[in-house]
Amino acid sequence: MTLVLAFALLGCGDQTKNDTDKTNSPNIIDVNNAGSNLIDPAAISRLGEACGPSSEKFCASGLSCQFEGMQQDAGLCLPVVVNPDLECDETQNAVCGLIGNNKNGYLNECYAQRYGAQVLNEGFCKNDETVKGSCDSPAYSLGNCQQSFTGASFNQASGECEAVTLVGCSADMPFESLEACQSSCS
Repeated sequence: MTLVLAFALLGCGDQTKNDTDKTNSPNIIDVNNAGSNLIDPAAISRLGEACGPSSEKFCASGLSCQFEGMQQDAGLCLPVVVNPDLECDETQNAVCGLIGNNKNGYLNECYAQRYGAQVLNEGFCKNDETVKGSCDSPAYSLGNCQQSFTGASFNQASGECEAVTLVGCSADMPFESLEACQSSCS
């Protein structure tokens, strides 16, 4: 089971997993119940605690630092598992899943669903080079690492370029700067 959990939380591609888990989607997790029964009792007091690069704090076992929106400098320690009642088999059929704007690898489709991820494709997550310079592509972080990536993307809803900070092992960042985005998309 430990191997299964390690694989499910492993970063995309051939990146290695860091000591903390980084995913992105506080909008789909109910901090009061989803997965809280799987948290180490010693860590329950850290549920909802601030985390991320700005606080330089890591989440306890069973929790991951989850961010809202495109500015991932500060997040909250929330449960990793969003559907603890879903029982998954140990079949190794890797999928790339998306939670918020973070792509991550999962052991199989069932594990992606258990963690609340939308399955994007079979196999490992990979950087998407078609995102670079695209006004139509959002920014995505890949994997569960502590590296910060900055750049910009075009917000289709507002019709404006926005500065983006993502945390992961790598990132699909449409533009290196706000100025580059504005010159291409405005």
